[in-house]
Amino acid sequence: MKKAALEELSKLIKNGPDDKELNKIKEAQKLELKENMKKNDYWLRELYSLIYYGEDLENILNKEEQIDALTAEDVQNAAKQYIADNMTVFILMPEKTE
Repeated sequence: MKKAALEELSKLIKNGPDDKELNKIKEAQKLELKENMKKNDYWLRELYSLIYYGEDLENILNKEEQIDALTAEDVQNAAKQYIADNMTVFILMPEKTE
């Protein structure tokens, strides 16, 4: 399982996601956005972040457009930036409770 996961990460870094994977990512993000928009803490976090970083408050209304604009190259670049070649993988095996 560990080997398969590392191979998938390596493929993502080298090739980026294919169209099917990219669409799956976008749909998952849109679904998460739709659910989060029902929660007050989402709005609080988003507004705080925009104000803290000095960004335009109208950006909060453009989240779906930002998701639609996501490209395979964007995902590949993020994978290259955040997934290290020499990473260590930990698999947690929680103890069974009685």
